[in-house]
Amino acid sequence: DVHHPALENFLRSAPFYGACASLEIPPLTRPEISDLATYLLGYEIGETISEQLAQETGGNPLFLIEILKALSVSSFNEQDFAEQLRETPIPGSMRMLIRDRLATLQMAEQQTLVTAALIGSSFEPGLLEAATGQSPEQVASALEVLERHYVIQSDPQYPVPGAYKFVHEKIRELIIQDLSAARRRLIHLHIAQAMERQGQVGINRSAALAVHFEAGGAAQRAFHYWLQAANYARRLYSQHSAYSAYTRADHLV
Repeated sequence: DVHHPALENFLRSAPFYGACASLEIPPLTRPEISDLATYLLGYEIGETISEQLAQETGGNPLFLIEILKALSVSSFNEQDFAEQLRETPIPGSMRMLIRDRLATLQMAEQQTLVTAALIGSSFEPGLLEAATGQSPEQVASALEVLERHYVIQSDPQYPVPGAYKFVHEKIRELIIQDLSAARRRLIHLHIAQAMERQGQVGINRSAALAVHFEAGGAAQRAFHYWLQAANYARRLYSQHSAYSAYTRADHLV
């Protein structure tokens, strides 16, 4: 699903030049994911699991097969399966494929990518610009490259127009795993400071600020935003969200 320079050079060399045909396989649809998983597992899966597999693999057939092979499931229970799917580490074959895909990125593109990964599954270019210090043109160019590499795609369901999301959640996981603890902390702090400068409010925004400040090592700012998120939740009569935010704030004391 992406051009690979080394492979293309190999196929252009003798004796392969002109002898190989390229077959592009589009991402699998939800029904196709369900059918392939049912065939490989030996039992039918529900819509919830099919949706989770689509999010984890982006419909990439190879990724789907490798993920299912990595699971140790003897009998199907939807709740247990979903939990194991979330906790199963990325298979070694997938790690190699993803790293090969990302190895050709330039420094600015990598900076954009790792910042986007720590923002979340979906992200907006404006926050990337503020968090990385890059110009809108630099961020736009990096996003175009990442889209051509089939790492990200537009996210029409995001509340802000022009947002993107990661094609495969496993790609985002690996990017984060490959960052040092010190680098993750610094990027989280940059994201939090950028969000704070944007000045938007609301329960989700306050909670996101708290998460990034906490991961960035700024406990005092995280405490402030956890309390703010809890207060927003109380006004919305969301007792569970309020309790969760108060608990996170309490852990920082």
